[in-house]
Amino acid sequence: MPCSGGYGPQYRDGLIEAALNSKNFKRSFPKKRLDRYRQELDYPGNDQLCEEAVWLSQRMLLTSRSDMDDIADAILKVYENRDQLV
Repeated sequence: MPCSGGYGPQYRDGLIEAALNSKNFKRSFPKKRLDRYRQELDYPGNDQLCEEAVWLSQRMLLTSRSDMDDIADAILKVYENRDQLV
């Protein structure tokens, strides 16, 4: 069953910093407020989700109901036995 780790924490990819440094943001918000946004950029719950999430490809879910039930059962089996897998 093909799967992947999905996305990393996108708030760390530089796009937010680019927005905060943009002319429009600098015109719209005082420097103190933009600096506060930078200081508050810490989302440990999101980081954990990105680290632990498992992504299933969309085409796997475009199948019969019994195949989807098998996938759900397999995920549940892994979850129920997670202590033995680590």
